[in-house]
Amino acid sequence: MCTTRINEYMEKIALDAPVSPEYLASAVAGAIKDRALLFYFTWKTLQDMHPEIDADAVMAEASRRLGEYKAPNLGKVEDAEDAVLNQTSKAGMLAFDQEITKLTPEESIKVIRRCPHIEAFEELGCSKEERIKLCTKLLMPLDFALLAPYEKVRLEFPKNLAADDVCVMCTKTAE
Repeated sequence: MCTTRINEYMEKIALDAPVSPEYLASAVAGAIKDRALLFYFTWKTLQDMHPEIDADAVMAEASRRLGEYKAPNLGKVEDAEDAVLNQTSKAGMLAFDQEITKLTPEESIKVIRRCPHIEAFEELGCSKEERIKLCTKLLMPLDFALLAPYEKVRLEFPKNLAADDVCVMCTKTAE
């Protein structure tokens, strides 16, 4: 009896079936949204339970430390081209609807049309000002810390989805 139910369930979820790009994008975006929800609720809980603590500073520092921790995973980053390619994955491109629009050693640009973080903050009812703060002040320190060890590379976000219709990530090689 138990084995039949297990088999029926395994058939239902099609565990051995190939994963479509749409399914992968949805699964990864869902995981990113969950991370954004945890981030948001930690930020709000700090504000509520410990008003004497600067919750913004704590969350920005936590993001920076995560970026610092993950930075060695990028491998060899010698220029703007390496910076974009080494932190871009199939799952990320699908979940964030990313497109690399320029790729040179001097300057590389990635356009991001979807952000599961911002989607989660919108679903929570965050104001535009809160979304901008959460994105640019509290989450982006991760992005900057990720590339901080690579002294030749500068990172810029001339646009972000919290305030604009797209996010533009630009890496430049310092001269």
